[in-house]
Amino acid sequence: MFEIIAYKGRTTDFSGSLYESDGTTGVALAAEDVVRFKIGRGNATPDLDLESGTVESNGSTVTVTSIVSPAAYTVRLAEDDVTALTAGVYDCEVAVADDSELAPANATKHVERGVLHVIDTLGGDTGL
Repeated sequence: MFEIIAYKGRTTDFSGSLYESDGTTGVALAAEDVVRFKIGRGNATPDLDLESGTVESNGSTVTVTSIVSPAAYTVRLAEDDVTALTAGVYDCEVAVADDSELAPANATKHVERGVLHVIDTLGGDTGL
């Protein structure tokens, strides 16, 4: 279980490592596997759904930094994506789409869940 704090109007970066459900066995990735990071409330469509190898229009992304066990990743929640979220608590999920799975193809394997706290910030000029 992880906890992330993001402030509206600010870019937030965080990193993690991937472990099996026992919390001690590291996960190794194949080069074709995809790491997904989802943010949402309840079981509805995620408010933000990121996948490694893709950069969202606002600049949010998941980057796999190591595929050897335990595989590691970095998530960047870009300023505009964080600003678009209502202040409050969100559910988060990090999962792996396993390219080697055939039944079903590219099975999504749950890796870890956590929470994201989005906190309002003071307005005004924050630039240079």
